Parts: sequence; C-alpha cells; structure tokens
Amino acid sequence: MQAKEDFLRLLNFVKGILYADKCIPFEERQLNYHIQPRLNARRYRQFNVLKKSGGERTICAPCSGLKEIQCCLNVVFQAIYTPHKNAYGFVPEKSIVDNARKHVGNIYIYNIDLKDFFPSIDQARIWGRLHYHPFNLDKKHDREKIANMIAVLCCHEMEVERLNESGVWETVTKRVLPQGAPTSPVLTNIICERLDYLLSAVAKRFGLNYSRYADDITFSSMHNVYQKNSEFINELQRIIKEQGFSIKHSKTRLQKAGYRQEVTGLTVSDRVNVHQRYVKQLRKWLYYWETYGHERAAEYFLPKYNEDKGHAKKGNPSMENVLSGKLEFLKMVKGAENPTYLKLKERFDKLTNVIVDIPTIIAEPPLEYQNKESKEIIFPITFSEVNYPVMHNAPRLVELLKGFSENDKALKYTTHSWEYGKFVSYEDFMDKIFVEWQIISKELINLNKQLNAKISNFLFNKELGSKKVDSKFFISWGEKRLKFGWSSPALKEYMSLPDKYPFACSIPYEIRELDKQHSLLYFKDYVSVFKNEIEIREDNNTLEKLFNDLWQNTLSYDFNLEQENVRGISFFTDVAYFRSAMELTLKMCASRPQYPKILVIVEPYFESKYILLKIIQKESECQRDIDDPKICKPSGGDLATIINKVNNLADFSIVSNFYKNKKTFRINYITSFENVPHIEELNHSCEGFTYEFKFFI
Repeated sequence: MQAKEDFLRLLNFVKGILYADKCIPFEERQLNYHIQPRLNARRYRQFNVLKKSGGERTICAPCSGLKEIQCCLNVVFQAIYTPHKNAYGFVPEKSIVDNARKHVGNIYIYNIDLKDFFPSIDQARIWGRLHYHPFNLDKKHDREKIANMIAVLCCHEMEVERLNESGVWETVTKRVLPQGAPTSPVLTNIICERLDYLLSAVAKRFGLNYSRYADDITFSSMHNVYQKNSEFINELQRIIKEQGFSIKHSKTRLQKAGYRQEVTGLTVSDRVNVHQRYVKQLRKWLYYWETYGHERAAEYFLPKYNEDKGHAKKGNPSMENVLSGKLEFLKMVKGAENPTYLKLKERFDKLTNVIVDIPTIIAEPPLEYQNKESKEIIFPITFSEVNYPVMHNAPRLVELLKGFSENDKALKYTTHSWEYGKFVSYEDFMDKIFVEWQIISKELINLNKQLNAKISNFLFNKELGSKKVDSKFFISWGEKRLKFGWSSPALKEYMSLPDKYPFACSIPYEIRELDKQHSLLYFKDYVSVFKNEIEIREDNNTLEKLFNDLWQNTLSYDFNLEQENVRGISFFTDVAYFRSAMELTLKMCASRPQYPKILVIVEPYFESKYILLKIIQKESECQRDIDDPKICKPSGGDLATIINKVNNLADFSIVSNFYKNKKTFRINYITSFENVPHIEELNHSCEGFTYEFKFFI
C-alpha cells in the first residue's frame, strides 16, 4: 500500500469477506472521519464494569462505523502476523486449556499479572511497531502515513496511570490501546513479541516453562528460583519494566505441589481440569431442574447465579443457556469422550428435549364441546397426562402442521388473509379453530411437546402478557417470548367492532413495552413471527439467511461456506430446534479446521415429497472404524445431540469415506420408514464428511 486509496481498497476487500452480500463498502469520507479523533468526540463510548474479584474495569466500546473498520483490520493483522509460540491468549486454535497444559505436573508454579495491560500500550508504540516486519509501513517505502492511520484507528485518548521520574504513580492523559476494541487483543500480542522472546530466553536459561495468556504470565519448574531478590526475579522485573509494563504485585503468587495449583483458572496438579466445585454446581442445577421442574429451578437459579458471578450483567441469563455454556466449557477442558461430561450432557439433553416453560392454557371451548352439567371439556389435553415417548415420524408432524396452509381448514386463517364472509364473527372463528386444533394437538403433543405448547399459547392463551402467581416471568409464546395472541382480550375487543380485520389490530401499549425489543406494532407482525417459527419460508429466503448468520457466528473466518440451491425452499418444522441442530453441525465442522471448505446444498425431490439438505465438509473423512459405537450408535456427544434435536423433524444420516475401512458408508440414525438399513455400504466415494437431513414437504 502506498496511499489512503490502497488502504481503503484493502478494508473493503476484507469487509466483502466478512459481510458477503450484506457488505456496504466504506467510503473515503468515513475513513477521514474516524482518523481525526479531535473532530470526532463520539468514536468511543466509555463505561465501567464490575470485576468478579472486586473493583472496576474500564471498557471503551467503539461506535458502529469504527468497529466495522477495526473488525476488518483485525482480520488483516491475524492473516499476516504469527504470534510467539508461548503466547496463548487471543490466538486462533489456542485456549486456556493449551496454556494450562504446559505447566502440568510441576512442583512450582509462579504467576504474575501485568498492571493495566491494554492502556499500558501507547499509540506511538503501535505506530513504531508497524514500521517493521511483517508490516513494513516505514518512511523508507513512503508508507508512514498508513501506519499513522492504523495507529489512530486502533487507539483512544483516555486517562491512565504512569510512573513519573520519581517512581510515583500519577494520572495522565494518553492515546492508548482501549480495552473493548476488536483490534486491541491481537495488537497486544504484536507489541508483546519482544517481551515473549526475552522471557522465553530467561525461562530457558533457568530451566523453566513459560507461557503468557494476555496479561497473565506463568512460569513453572521442578526447582525453586522464585525467592525474593533472586537472580531470576531481578531479571524478570528488569525485562518487564524495560518493555513498558508493570507487575501487579497483588496478583503475584507462588503455588507449590501438594496444594491446588491453578493456571488461567484451571487446576494443573496432575492434569488440566476444572475445579470440583464447577462440576458440583452443574450437578446441583440439573438435579433441581429434574426434581422441581424448569420454572421453579429457574427462579432459584437466577439470584444464585448472579451472586456467584460477583457482578450483574445486562439482562437475566437463561438457565438452559448458562448450563449449555458450562457443559461446552467442561467438554473443552475434559474432552468430548470424558465420562463425567457425557453423563451430565445426557441429563441436560433429556431435560431440554421436554422443556415447556409455559404450560398450555386452553381457551374455553364452545358449549357443544362441554359437558352441560360439569362444564368439563370432552377431550382435555394436559401435559401431566401425556407421556413423551421416544418415537420418530417426521412426515406425520409435517402433515399436522399443514393444517395452517390447507384451504379446507379454519386454522389456515390464523396466518392467512380472511375471505369475506368466511366466518360469522370472531367467536365463530375461534370456535372452529378450537375444534380443529384439539384433533391435531392430540398427535402433535407426542411428536413435539414444545412446538405443541408454542402453538397452543399463540392460539388460545388468554393470559399472555400477565404473570403467574408468585412468578417473576410473563406468560408468553415462542422463541422470542411474545405476549400477544389470538385469544388476547384486546384482539377480541377490537374484533367486536364492525368490519374489522384481525391482522390490523394495534398492539396495546403495555404489551408493546413488554415486547419492545422486537418492534412489533400490529397483530400481523406477531403472526409473521409465528409463521417463521413453524416454517422455513421461501418468500424471504429464510434458509440462506440462517446459514449466512451461522457462518458469521459459528465458524471462524478461516472457513469458506458455499451454498447451493438454498433459495426458494420451504418446509414446516420447529425452526428453533432446526437452527440449533444446524449450529451444532457447523460447530462439529469447526472442530476440523484443517478442512476449511464447507458446502450447504439442497436437493429437492418433489415427487417423493421431501428435500435433502446436505452439509459437506470437503476432503474430510471419518477416522473411526465403522463398527465403533461412538460413530455407529452414539449415546452421547454432539452427534447424539443432533439426533435428539431433529427427532420428528427430519430423517438424519451421515455419509463418509471411512479411513480405517477403506470404504464409503451411510449411517442412517433416524428414519421415518421401516426396512431402511442402519448402515449402508456405498459403491462410490463422497467428496467429504456429509451430514444429510431429509425434510418432508
């Protein structure tokens, strides 16, 4: 690069990779705006968050325009710079587990933290480092102006602490690396390259192991060189000071064998592991959920979780999301095949497969469907009376959901325009859909309990938007927890007026406030959300957008995700479970980064009334034997979770070349028809490990 135009062209090239067809190129005026901080006082929003250990951490969040530029710069930095081998923080394919593993089994572990790590790095230091390899933005090549722009874009003026000439800490105003910018983590590794080199050399000289995870520095050894004023300690302190950093002495600790030894929050006495308390907590919350039900367990969970975290975050976390995250962390530390992880994951999967947050409240049926004396509903349906059998019949679930699209069904008009004179009144319409839904619900509740609850609440729950007795939670429906539906009193009142169209009903102010994050103003907006929760729709290319979103949020930028024939595709399903299954499938692909090419392709078979959705990780193959139960009959792990997610939604198989068998097989995990072999040997190879989902239409 020689000029600003070249720099802008590079940013737009990377932005096209990150945002694909959503990309709006940067303009030169935007770049000019953000490289002049004196004229742009709103580049950053500064705020403090409480640390778990006490005190506050200052976060500087860039504005959206600057953040997009920094995200593109971050990709460039990671593409051309290789961090030191002993740097583990903010490095792709490295984690706290890798950092901790380096120190397992040593008698002495010595930890130090660097004080004010990010703001210790001044803008001038960034500018100077960009002059050298591999950036070479130097005066010799007439490229200093680009180094200036990058340094300004990545730094922010703020108050920081510095040691003065008298050795006293004082507050000064400096342009420094802000904590909260996308570029700051990778730049800390770039700046610390010299520090890592010198400390690695010192470690080698004294026979120690060395690693750095951001500002957390660890040495370990079988012998003790960590005495106060020892040669090693004096050398360590000298190097850190020369490199422009300071040790936070309150965080310095020497851990000896015989006591619990920790590195980046993990125990390393004989192997890398989580604390016993971590597993005990997981067991405790799963036990509460199993014993007392989701709602009561969640009410008890929230205050205890916030108390344990030591600080409050925005919003209230979902118990199932927190537990899912904790299980993923346990899997990362202990391994996917660890018995403790597999048992806890199995318990969690059983709970999430039958979770129903809000029990269905059936509207009062028409008089002809009541017992005249007892007022008892002739065919009541309650969750407590219905078992949830393990079964698979995906075509039948689709046939039941087609009630929302068939011309002879009143249910169709809960999501489609009313025909003039079709129904005598709102009450007449509700009577008709009640009769139709009772018949459908009897089967659907056994096929998909949560989907049944979602639809029942949307259609018949009069109490949406209110709270249960002694509950903090509002009664709602669907993935977005919406609080208005067909039986809401406001809609009934609106329809009592002459010549009213239900979808034009304005949502009451109090409900709009409860659902304000979704910006829904009319009942038609709620109906649109409902339609998109029970059907992948072709009119807004739902499938393509879903995979674009998963690519950005699940896969790293090292992966190339191609899509073929995904537009114009429509089928009924539980969209929340479908998205979860696709996300987990892509995460399994992400665990094999050596195969970065992924293809999502749809093959329609309209005559046979199904579509085949394939996710292919090109050039990859299965390393296990075909008879290995972990692949042919998985009882735990991600593969088993995918099977549970798509149960009654789709048939699911994998196809792969099996390295050990030198053959290609298809394993059919769940199918909707008899006489389908569990394992099929194929007479042709495949282009990569393939996940096949058969959705019926």
